[in-house]
Amino acid sequence: LFFSLILAVIFTTLPVAGCFDAYAAIPTQKKIYKKIVAKKSTYPEGKKWDDDSHFYENSFDSGSGCYAFALQMSDAVFGKKRPYTEHTNLGELKVGDIVQVNNGNHYVVVLKKNKKKKYINVVEANYKGKIHWNRKITYKKLKKFKYLYILTRYYWQSLDLKKDPENVELNWTKLTKSQRKKIDGIAVFRNNELMKRLGKTATSYTDEGVGTEGYADYYYNLKTFTKTKTKTGKIKYKYSNISSYVCASYWGE
Repeated sequence: LFFSLILAVIFTTLPVAGCFDAYAAIPTQKKIYKKIVAKKSTYPEGKKWDDDSHFYENSFDSGSGCYAFALQMSDAVFGKKRPYTEHTNLGELKVGDIVQVNNGNHYVVVLKKNKKKKYINVVEANYKGKIHWNRKITYKKLKKFKYLYILTRYYWQSLDLKKDPENVELNWTKLTKSQRKKIDGIAVFRNNELMKRLGKTATSYTDEGVGTEGYADYYYNLKTFTKTKTKTGKIKYKYSNISSYVCASYWGE
């Protein structure tokens, strides 16, 4: 399953017209590793940390024990405003990702990945009631878990934007078979409002006439969605971010 988080971008009035970065550039895994290690003095090996002693809440979720630690560490190294995405693809596992292991009973933060992908090193809390650094978990073991998902704050889809005086054209890479497996489609959002739900194999969308709507900056991003039917027969949609924002600016063009 992909993440269910929908996180609004706060738009502010600028002194001059034109797009601005909705989010800061995504750091490299190497930088994230250094940031995690830098927190070792704050979260030392052996420090007591269990379900009773620690609770944490952020804009995405809340929890105690190991989950509280994972959320708190993630916010510390990525920043509280960066949204999450949920997936189950171990091939896309990255440093800093939160991984649910032990069939849903424990959460860890990826510290390092073995180059041959034989194992990962993790930092975690509530490991025998304490913080523990550098435990190894093999990919073989991860694959055996019936319930496993990954919370990442890296985007895995690049969105390309082209515009003319009236229309905005968006293009992206076709999702892989594994990425399409557990979703029902792709949705295009403009300024955090749903524009169109598309099929899971879609690779483009054109926002027609947007340039005639007045002077404004238009921010676009992609989300995957799943749908379920309620007992009353109503279709319920669940969305997950998969791209950063791109912007088209129309100011008297």
